[in-house]
Amino acid sequence: MRDIQLTREPFDPPKLIINPEIKSLKDIETWVTLDDFSVEGYQHHDAIQYPFAV
Repeated sequence: MRDIQLTREPFDPPKLIINPEIKSLKDIETWVTLDDFSVEGYQHHDAIQYPFAV
């Protein structure tokens, strides 16, 4: 599995977008929700198929 992982080319890192209206920690405590954050440009490789026993 290590050999497969190490041969993969990394993707460009994604960007975390934060609502610009958030100005303080007080905002986070009072009105900020998960909708105020988003991730753009996230990419991933296919899952590595690896046999194992339980």
